[in-house]
Amino acid sequence: MRVPFTGSVKLRSILLKTEPGQASPRTMRMFANQRLDFDDAENAKPTLEIELVQPSDTSSREPVEYAVRAAKFPAVRVLTLYFPDNYGANSTRCVQLPWSRVRLLRAHCVAMLGPIR
Repeated sequence: MRVPFTGSVKLRSILLKTEPGQASPRTMRMFANQRLDFDDAENAKPTLEIELVQPSDTSSREPVEYAVRAAKFPAVRVLTLYFPDNYGANSTRCVQLPWSRVRLLRAHCVAMLGPIR
């Protein structure tokens, strides 16, 4: 998933909402200012890699906030997110990430993305 910004931003955290089940993403690899395809993202060293929380059927439907070190994301123009694995299914369903929000230090704004298709 590629998240472009209209200007340079300092990333502080990212909020992700995932659906319960084994097809839910387990790991998120974040790349700052890199335009990568799937093969590149699989082999490249990420700016940051985060183990995601597995949502349960009874867990809240609220997004989970994952803090990032702002020093690693000081001037981001494009953020590439790659989800290489899941919790045991044959494939990861990115459509189960209906909304993601990126919190920025610049102007304290929240960028909200639509459904991933």
